[in-house]
Amino acid sequence: MRMLVKAFPWINGINFDLPHVVAIAPVGDGVEHVGVNMFERVPKADVALLMWVLHDWSDDECIQILHKCKEAIPSDKGKVIIVEAVVGEIIDHDKLEHVRLMLDMVMMAHTSKGKERTFKEWEHVIHRAGFSRFVIKPIHAEQSIIETYP
Repeated sequence: MRMLVKAFPWINGINFDLPHVVAIAPVGDGVEHVGVNMFERVPKADVALLMWVLHDWSDDECIQILHKCKEAIPSDKGKVIIVEAVVGEIIDHDKLEHVRLMLDMVMMAHTSKGKERTFKEWEHVIHRAGFSRFVIKPIHAEQSIIETYP
């Protein structure tokens, strides 16, 4: 978040996480730390950014989190940006697909409910959370940018 605010100083960043996590977060100009449980509330913002968060949770829990994000953003111009792996992408010569599948195995081994998701699984979770549309943008990394709109 500090890097984003430094690169784009006209934005205000909100780092939200559990209270005990933000209590030890480093202070940075333009970044406010908010201790909150994302299953209960997400701070109001024009854009919510979730990076490597949703793969830790089941589909039902992701739907709850995304629903709280949808409540926090403006219905006319807001969006939620998700940075996560999308497994099974059909991209010619995608050398990172094996990395994404390995990440899915790591999620199975280290979480009780987490997983990397396919396009269809993201579509299901996003639409069930109440979003009208989404776009997945591969970025030549193991993750993709998923933009969701109310």
